[in-house]
Amino acid sequence: MLTAPSGKAGLLYIKSITDPQIINRSIIAPFYEIDNPAVYSEYLRYYPGSEEGKTGKQVLELMLSGYACVHVEGELCFFDALKAESRSVSENMTESVTQGPSDALTENLAVNLNLIRRRYQSAELKMESMVIGNISRTKVAILYDDSRVNHQVLDELRERLGTLRIDILQASGELEKYIRSDKLHIFPKTGNPLWSPSLE
Repeated sequence: MLTAPSGKAGLLYIKSITDPQIINRSIIAPFYEIDNPAVYSEYLRYYPGSEEGKTGKQVLELMLSGYACVHVEGELCFFDALKAESRSVSENMTESVTQGPSDALTENLAVNLNLIRRRYQSAELKMESMVIGNISRTKVAILYDDSRVNHQVLDELRERLGTLRIDILQASGELEKYIRSDKLHIFPKTGNPLWSPSLE
């Protein structure tokens, strides 16, 4: 509970997956600096990446995704405070690359997206994210160039991922097994350092 002479605000978050520096710098400190619950509520609502007005199951999903929940002025505001583990990008050890970069994707989706954005600097690069796995709650990202993608194939991929019902997803190889249409093939469809599904 945050308490100031002008009012109070409730704060709830999962410590193991949220960044304490973000919590202190962007949520707690502004509450005491602004010293006006109504203005503070507006600050939270209009902060980039924040969410509001969620109830029930959506509240749990947001908090499990690293959002901090702030109750102020009778409203719930959700602030993205996910802890992004800093880890250097290593060289790919599972696939040989004769030409081009040999950077390997990690298990951290934020790091992967940063790497791909640096290598593919186009405004046409789009991302769609979803959660797969009733237990693992694995974040999966679809990345594509909107000016080059075959939209019929993209729609089919969305449909296959959207109808996938499994408990645990841990690797891109598992995802390939679930969504592929042909059972026998020579070359893998996932696994390339710069286009395999990003899982977290």
